[in-house]
Amino acid sequence: MQEHCRHAHGWVNKRKRGGDVPSSHAKMSNEMWEKNRACQRFFKVGKWQRYFEVTAGCTQDRTETSERHTHAFFRKLEEDMAQTDRDAAEEANRVQGFDEHRCTVVPCLRETGIVDHLRGLKKDEIRAAIALPPSDEGGYLREVVKATEDLLRDALQRCFDGPECMLTWPCRVVLNRFQSSQVEAMGRTRAFDPHKDAGSLKAYFRVAQQILVYFDRVAASEDYFFSHEPDEESVLLEDMLEPTDEQLAVWGAIRRLAQEEATSESGDDDHRLRDRLLWMLLISHETGSRRYESPLLSFCALLSIKPRTQGWMEPGNFNSHLSAMIWVVQLLIFYDSARKEQRGEGRTLGLVKRCCERYLQQTVKAPMGEILRWRLLLFRVSKDSVGDHEASWDKDEQVLTYEDTELHMHQIPTLLLSEYHLCQQLLYDDLMLGQKDVCHMQSWTLRDGPDVDTVGWTFTQHRDNAHLLQGSDRALLAAIERSQPLCRLFLVDGRRSPGGLAWRDAALAAYEGTVQVFSSVSPFSSMSAARRRSITLRHDRVMIHVKYHKGQQQTGRCKENIRFLAHPVGELLLDYLVYVMPLRQVFLRQQSPGALASPFLWEKGGKVWADGRLSRALEDASCRADIPRLHVANWRQMTVAIVKTKFANQIGCFAADSDDEDAEEMDDTIKTMTKQRNQKTQTVNRADANQTGASFGNVWDGLIRMNLRASTLWHEFWGVETMLKGKKRGRAAEESRLTKRVAMGVYRPRTPWSPEALLGGAKKLYGNDGMGWKSAEQEQALTTIMSWTEQVVAILPTGAGKSLLFMLPCTLPDAGITVLVVPLVSLRGDLLRRLRELRIDHIEWSSGERRESGLVLVTAEAASTKDFMIYARALIAQQELDRIVVDECHLTVTAVSYRESIVDLTLIRSLRTQFVYLTATLPPSMYADFEERNYLVHPIVIQASSNRPNLFSMVRKIKTGNGGLLEQAAAEAQDAWTRSNLFNVSQDKIILYVRTPDEANELASLLDCAVYTARSGSAVDRGKIVAEWIKSTDQPYIVASIAFAEGFDYPHIRLVINVNERESLVLFAQESG
Repeated sequence: MQEHCRHAHGWVNKRKRGGDVPSSHAKMSNEMWEKNRACQRFFKVGKWQRYFEVTAGCTQDRTETSERHTHAFFRKLEEDMAQTDRDAAEEANRVQGFDEHRCTVVPCLRETGIVDHLRGLKKDEIRAAIALPPSDEGGYLREVVKATEDLLRDALQRCFDGPECMLTWPCRVVLNRFQSSQVEAMGRTRAFDPHKDAGSLKAYFRVAQQILVYFDRVAASEDYFFSHEPDEESVLLEDMLEPTDEQLAVWGAIRRLAQEEATSESGDDDHRLRDRLLWMLLISHETGSRRYESPLLSFCALLSIKPRTQGWMEPGNFNSHLSAMIWVVQLLIFYDSARKEQRGEGRTLGLVKRCCERYLQQTVKAPMGEILRWRLLLFRVSKDSVGDHEASWDKDEQVLTYEDTELHMHQIPTLLLSEYHLCQQLLYDDLMLGQKDVCHMQSWTLRDGPDVDTVGWTFTQHRDNAHLLQGSDRALLAAIERSQPLCRLFLVDGRRSPGGLAWRDAALAAYEGTVQVFSSVSPFSSMSAARRRSITLRHDRVMIHVKYHKGQQQTGRCKENIRFLAHPVGELLLDYLVYVMPLRQVFLRQQSPGALASPFLWEKGGKVWADGRLSRALEDASCRADIPRLHVANWRQMTVAIVKTKFANQIGCFAADSDDEDAEEMDDTIKTMTKQRNQKTQTVNRADANQTGASFGNVWDGLIRMNLRASTLWHEFWGVETMLKGKKRGRAAEESRLTKRVAMGVYRPRTPWSPEALLGGAKKLYGNDGMGWKSAEQEQALTTIMSWTEQVVAILPTGAGKSLLFMLPCTLPDAGITVLVVPLVSLRGDLLRRLRELRIDHIEWSSGERRESGLVLVTAEAASTKDFMIYARALIAQQELDRIVVDECHLTVTAVSYRESIVDLTLIRSLRTQFVYLTATLPPSMYADFEERNYLVHPIVIQASSNRPNLFSMVRKIKTGNGGLLEQAAAEAQDAWTRSNLFNVSQDKIILYVRTPDEANELASLLDCAVYTARSGSAVDRGKIVAEWIKSTDQPYIVASIAFAEGFDYPHIRLVINVNERESLVLFAQESG
């Protein structure tokens, strides 16, 4: 062959040994084969040479052909790759079974048979099978959807109190009886709960509507809805379904009625369509071992596919769909039973019980029995499942990545600063109309009564804030009145309005629009469900306390969510509440007369923000700050990573109690941070933090303190205080601390009040500019009390104004708390009436009371108890207790023989505060005994004359032959009432005092009137006796003992008859008034 190649083809072996090898190598072409050679050598194996043939022809033609073939080859490869993508998408769109390996098996899906039932179906066709027809689309299905919602709302209306209510508590318990094992284990009964919020009802109604749509498109259709791959081994879904003849017949009737309704032009509601209950036939479908013969169960299997990602739904989320289905079935079973009762076919309770036993139990061979078993299985699986979504850090822990969001730690302060500046601009420039002369609110200068539970109470009503808030509710309205530009902006000529002016509707709408923008950008808008009373002042900060209700139906309790705002942010909120809210109320009443502002802060048109509104606000804020887009879902995941890495990286793990939903965290602060996200610890650790066994404890003790700690950690982590408001330095800082101490009571200067200032306060309290002092002793007593003298005894006659000595001090600016010991029931009832008339903030203390008020009323029995001593010492520790006033203090001497509580009352002298003793009857002969019993040392005693010029006293001797003493006293009273002209029969009264209860009962029987003694029942009963006597216009008499005389104050007592002589002049003075 070599010879042939040399002669025939001119081949020369260039690698032949010998000759100039380097030069020959340099001349050699660096190509794979020789050009223009038909036979090319391939390689050599031993002594054998291997050759291949090269097609002869033009070199250019051969090159073009080779390029063309190469291009075609790679284009074919690209087409095959594109087809691979299409095949992969087609494969992903179909429900797949499990591979051969056991690691791919999902046990819960295999046990329920869902995978085998849906295998091979296209997921987009699954979505189409259960999709509701558009609302603007006509046709019979749209009528069916509408009728289904009407039916469910009609059923729901029968569940609530009203003329149509038929749902009783036993019926509710029976409907939920499938949870009997859970009831036994947890020790409580959970009944069917028809109360659902609007969002849940919409989702539940949608499930009910989808099953009917699915029945029409798949179960009742003669054609195949789903496209299937030819597979001899698989059974098609439509072939599995076997709706009963009765179901098909009823559906045919429903369809005909719906078609008539769709083509009808009358627009009247056809109740016949609503009355057709296909649902009960679906529920009662007995399937036996072939469970997916039921259209209802087949529909539930379809819900296991995620509508967006087309993957398998998480066990917990799938369980939510099943819970919705169960709730709808419970409601419809009740509705069907109630309608049967109306038709006379039985009682609702018995019908519900019979139906639930047959179809709504975990052991029955019916669709709902299978669904209940699925639900229990998914509950067990969801408790141990760990989420596959997690936010991750970079190696320097400065960049946090979750899904497609990459967040740098410095971007959060940027976001906060951006929103804070925008919030400032909207509040002070727009909402507060650019007013510069208003006093800006600061949390540490304001006082609050966080324990006051009065409806409508806010910190603006606290008496200590009066001097700071004076005129604040009208500040912006006054600014509009003073400014011509603002008047032109907000006012317009209105002929029908008073004064010829009216508010400009466009201006009010623009103002309210600005309020909504401000609410959206506010750094505190994360608590969108907060009411105004949810905002209190604690620990120098603004505290927002709301209750989180998610999961309340399952757990039976709400979760406490407490946040403390940073000082700069809290000041914005306080200014908004103090200045803007009153103006909004004015505007609202101008637009809707008589309307009141919503108690919720983040609302629009009286409705609380929808759930997605907060997430949209966070997204908008991210765009304004030019940072990655944040929303509630990804921010929650990122905060989990921050807490676990920055605050809890050293916390150990332990075996948690499975019965405690928050037992997985040991550290209280980390536990509190998790609760601020409104999630259970179990949810955070498994779904967000991707771990099990990490710890969070459910500690209620110190709840506020722990939430303050958690909020402070966040503020310090982001540097909020420093970033939003720089620290004061030098002298200014010292003055600020001194001001704070003064405002909070740590250092409160006791400046004496002048008589003129006190009289001015009294005029304001009574609303009487012409008011003056009743006596010089009253003026002296009040001035002495307000000069902070430690021990004061004021002896003033009845009607000389003793009540002013404790009512006025508790209403003055910067006043603390006054405790009033009221030893007499008769006195307390009248006193409460006067306090209400004067609108003085007060409470009646009882054991366990922890609230605070300007005036605290306590009985003599309660004042000596351990609980009250603890309460009073707490007030002293906070420097909030100004004084303790003991009314009718002479009882500490005169009543010790029959009232043990009066003896124990002296124990309160161990409290370090001012003590004021008030009485009308303490003669000088009792001074020493009085001071000894009350442990007084040189008290200041102010005593006025006890002479009463308006009283006339006389003594009558009994006449023999006219009966006994009691009969003559009765005759004297009746004669005085009927024959004299001294009485105004509409209001005047007569009191007859006797020595003993037996005498009181006998005399009362003679006069046919009420009796008041120590034996007249409880304090409440005695109070009712007095109230009825005063209210009565035809019964002027009451017979009483000394128990009634002490402390009773009624201005229309015209005659007091003392039957027999008194034991002492002190008692006589008391009974004489």
